[in-house]
Amino acid sequence: MDYEKKYKEALERAREIHNEHRAQCFDVMVKVFPELKESEDEKIRKAIIEHFRNHQKNGEKTFANLQVSDFISWLEKQGNQPNKVSIWKHWKDGIAGSGDGEQIYLIKIGNTYNLSSCLNSECDYIKLSELDSLMLKKQGEQKPADKIEPKFKVGDWVVTSYGKVNKVIAVDKDGDGFTLDDDTYFSGSWKDDYHLWTIQDAKDGDVFVAEIDEEPNDFIYIFKEYGQNLGFWSHCYLDAYTNKFHKGIYHNNLNVGVPATKEQRDMFFQKMHEAGYEWDANKLELKKKMHTFKPFDKVLVRANKDCKWAPRFFAIMKDDVYCDTNGSWAKYCIPYEGNEHLLGTTENCE
Repeated sequence: MDYEKKYKEALERAREIHNEHRAQCFDVMVKVFPELKESEDEKIRKAIIEHFRNHQKNGEKTFANLQVSDFISWLEKQGNQPNKVSIWKHWKDGIAGSGDGEQIYLIKIGNTYNLSSCLNSECDYIKLSELDSLMLKKQGEQKPADKIEPKFKVGDWVVTSYGKVNKVIAVDKDGDGFTLDDDTYFSGSWKDDYHLWTIQDAKDGDVFVAEIDEEPNDFIYIFKEYGQNLGFWSHCYLDAYTNKFHKGIYHNNLNVGVPATKEQRDMFFQKMHEAGYEWDANKLELKKKMHTFKPFDKVLVRANKDCKWAPRFFAIMKDDVYCDTNGSWAKYCIPYEGNEHLLGTTENCE
């Protein structure tokens, strides 16, 4: 009698009972079949899942600038990974082999055989006469051993060794060459100068875009630095609801997102200029655009921030101080048109 085979069959039946009636028979089953005992890794995985589920219950949607739901999904997938079986075209005596050395036991039930390892995910039982063709089919689905997967795929964001970020828009058929969204092309040994972009590559001055649920527009902003409580600071941003430009603030529980495309950046800077601002990429500063005045332009002036705005005609500017046609000098000077409501007040100009 093949005792090893009988033990394997009994173990498989015990595993099925254990899965169906876990609470009632756990202790007994584990004592009879130690193989059923949950590993320490599995206990840790489940504990981490429970931890993140508690985060969700408390209304926390993100952790380390990533979605909590993504953490849970990934961890759950780790517990449901199918056996990576490379099937041999060989079987006999109710036992099939696998390329990684694992044996697949077939439990005979009538004229069919139950596969006790995941030979295929489409059926639980199979006729012995069909087993050979199934193995051939599985072999045919395997990728050729000499096929090399491309280092990057279309849609990936990549970073050069000197920090430049671009999006992959095309990949050569042989997977060796790549075209970026600025028409840069690289292949061969040049691939070593690029790596896949991650949030660790985010740096001061980068323009990012993040999708916000139920908002009509993209949230585009210039990243400044990470803060506490899973948030970050921006230099400025485009509101996802109103699509209006604003100075930077602290953003809490919001994903960093991904680098903005050329079209998104162009639209963002257009909105910035329309709001009267410009970005100094060298100093990494948002600045109010300086208005260029011509002689006799209508202006509002004041000596300091505590003074009221007064109407004047512009004359000249020297050493960052403005002079009107009366010969008076003022530190602050703004166009009259568009700022009429400030006349006679000490309010600041936006």
